[in-house]
Amino acid sequence: MAEGRLVALDTPGGLKKRHVPGDLFRVAEVDRRAAACLRALPGVHGVKAFGSGFHVRSEAGRLAVDSLIEKLRAAGFPGAVAEVMEASLEDVFLEVVGSNAVPAEKRS
Repeated sequence: MAEGRLVALDTPGGLKKRHVPGDLFRVAEVDRRAAACLRALPGVHGVKAFGSGFHVRSEAGRLAVDSLIEKLRAAGFPGAVAEVMEASLEDVFLEVVGSNAVPAEKRS
């Protein structure tokens, strides 16, 4: 549900496959400046702030963890760490609500 409308209905696995396709990485030990670096990587489709780090969604098989860490460290984030993760329903929610958000001035 978003704005009182049903925007997605499926099993948890179906929702994850449909709304968070590809590979998902958890990136930590970086600051907010890393978002621009992450968004510039080839194959990256989404970067969302999560806690003190980010969840990074990329095209399946396009980005490897080692390459991701190497690029972040080369960009000035020497302590960067990353790992492959499975999408959560929170990731699905943020994708669905984010893409269906209606600006306040357009709500009736």
